[in-house]
Formats: sequence, C-alpha cells, structure tokens
Amino acid sequence: MTTTQTGSRASTRTAPTRTSEEDLTVQPDQQPPEQRPAPTRAALLVRRFLLVDLVLLIIGSGAVLTWLLLTRTPDTEPLGDRVSSLVTGRNEVQVRRDEVAEVARTMMTRVNSYGPEDLADDGTMPDYRDGVSSLLTPGFAAEFDDQVQIAEATVAQAGLGRTTTVHAVGVSELADDEATALVAGEFTNTYPGDGDERVSDEPATYRVEVTLRLVDGAWLVDAFSPVTGTGVTTDGSADDGAGADGSTTDGSSTDGGSSR
Repeated sequence: MTTTQTGSRASTRTAPTRTSEEDLTVQPDQQPPEQRPAPTRAALLVRRFLLVDLVLLIIGSGAVLTWLLLTRTPDTEPLGDRVSSLVTGRNEVQVRRDEVAEVARTMMTRVNSYGPEDLADDGTMPDYRDGVSSLLTPGFAAEFDDQVQIAEATVAQAGLGRTTTVHAVGVSELADDEATALVAGEFTNTYPGDGDERVSDEPATYRVEVTLRLVDGAWLVDAFSPVTGTGVTTDGSADDGAGADGSTTDGSSTDGGSSR
C-alpha cells in the first residue's frame, strides 16, 4: 500500500495484490462431480470392505440382541421392558430361577423342621402348619392340612423331632407360570432319651422334585415327591418294615413331609 501526502491532504492507494498460481488451483473436492478424477481400484476395494464390515456388524448386533432377549428375559413381558432389562444388565430369567429355588429351599426346610416344642395344648402344631401352608397353592394347602395330622400325632405320642439341612437346589424347568426344582439334603430324627437328652437317628438323605406354580405373582409349591430317599411324605403310607411310630427299619420316617 502506497501513501502520498500533499500539504494537509493525504491520499491512499492500494497496491494490487498478486495472486499465486496455487491460489488459482481448484482443489479436487471443489471441482464439479463430472470433472473429479475417478477413484482408484484400491480406494474402491477399501470402501467395499468397510461397507461389508458395517453390514456384518449390524447383522451380528441384531443376532446377539435377539439371543439375549430370548434367553435372558421372560416371554411374558412387553418388548420394551425386556429391552430395558438388557440395557440395565438385569437378567430376568435368572431372577425368576433364583425366586423358584429359594421357595423350594424354604419349603423343604420348613416341612422337615418340627418337634415337641411346636405342639399346642390341643396336640396340633399351628405355627408349623402356617409356615408350610404359606408356601403352598390353595389346593395343595388343603391336602397338607389333612396329611399333617400324622406328623402331629407322631410328635405328640413319640416325642419325634426333626431337623434338616438343604445341600443343593437346582431349577430343572422354568416356564411362564410353572417350574420344577430338585432339592437335595438330609434330615435327622430325634426322640426322647434319659432326662432332657434326646437320641438322634443317623441322618437320612433325600432328593425331592418340587413343582411350583406362579399364583398372583408369587411362586407357590403345588406338589413334591421324593426322587431318592425316604421320609418326605405325610400321606399316611409307610414303607415295608415301618414301626408303629412311623419310623422305618433304615432309621427314616414317613411323616415329615408331604407329596401330591
């Protein structure tokens, strides 16, 4: 820029700007589409490879999402709730399995835990009845009320007591409103001895199949039957060799549980 001053006046002249050849060059991305150079074969291969990878990634993600929805969320829930469970990391199927297993474990613990301390003045065991019945479906609870009288009579007449330990519980079948669990454990019968002492039988093992149903949102026991072992029924039957007090020749008893 050149400045010329005459007297009190000043005039300003702007020198012309020289444009380099680089500034006049049109960049490839600024060219019209028909004038742009054709992509090389290598560039086309890279683009095609990236496109195939993207498609495979989308397909794989969809397959994994479908598998997770089928295996980790119950079919009865709306799709939105099932997707929400996956996002939050909550495995609804495992939650249901845990609920079934806990009810089955509690059932076998309660049904095989009683003794003279549970007897009321009328010779019944009301707390024992209530504790077990609260885990049963209405139909099975009615059957239990009839069968439990055998256990109450044995406790009142022979002073029988029973404790149990559950070693393992496994859920073998799980549907929308029905489930099957296997419970393995052992129980020990005790009888009055000298004074305040009690005589214990050898522990008897059992393996029981428990059938549960979903009733008003809660899992309840609808039936159970021994798979191996004895001493888990209260239906009034006795194994061969059973004595008058309900005990069998192998040291077990036929009065401490119920089956259907």
